[in-house]
Amino acid sequence: MLETYQAFWQDLTANMDLALSLRTLPVGIPSLMVSKPSFLNPIGQPVVFSLESTLQVLGILAFFLVTGYLLGSAYFTSISGQIISVPRTKEHWSFSKSFMQVILMPLILVAICLLLSIPVLFILGMVAMINPAISQFMIFAVGVVLLWVLMPLVFTPHCIFLYGQNLIAAMMTSINVVRTSMGKTAWFFIISFVLIEGMDMLWRMPDVDNWFLLVGILGHAFVVTAVIAASFHYFLDATRFTQSVMNQKIKVA
Repeated sequence: MLETYQAFWQDLTANMDLALSLRTLPVGIPSLMVSKPSFLNPIGQPVVFSLESTLQVLGILAFFLVTGYLLGSAYFTSISGQIISVPRTKEHWSFSKSFMQVILMPLILVAICLLLSIPVLFILGMVAMINPAISQFMIFAVGVVLLWVLMPLVFTPHCIFLYGQNLIAAMMTSINVVRTSMGKTAWFFIISFVLIEGMDMLWRMPDVDNWFLLVGILGHAFVVTAVIAASFHYFLDATRFTQSVMNQKIKVA
């Protein structure tokens, strides 16, 4: 199993395009080309630089990630600025503060996933030795549970860019809002996912070396931007609903 795992990662990293890491999550600029082969375009063969050392790979990867989060922060700041106006004197400070919180966000999420994965991987390894079929089902179940655990954090970027909260306060606000409106929030993101993926089936139809793919790139960017803007408006409505529920509980108490 260890040899198979090592061979899989060697094959995966042999032709990996590090430029794809410019599409950062959960804050980043939408990109249709992430799902397309990156070694061909309408002009011809792109220039390819091969990295020979691990230090080079980590350095370029870190540069692309920081650049992706910087562009993503500017993108989300622009969208949130259309919803809640920010005085010009506070724009620079607000963007700098938001960018720092965005950089910390994936680090916190990775740390949470690592802490949760250590006992899970141990249990899955023991089960795989006994019955591989059961381990496959458990992997699916773990994925569902992990999605359910991370679901309440889905509005963390919205709290950062709309309210200027720090990362911890944004996570707590997101948890409270999602916990109060779990059913409606789940339906909103399911519909958003179906809309984006359904339209992407149309946008991905042209080949990667066809100029018509530009239409797909613009269409994908338009649809994703509209969905993100809608999520900001939904978050504001969900926040008001959560506040009203809390006020009613206080009056009853």
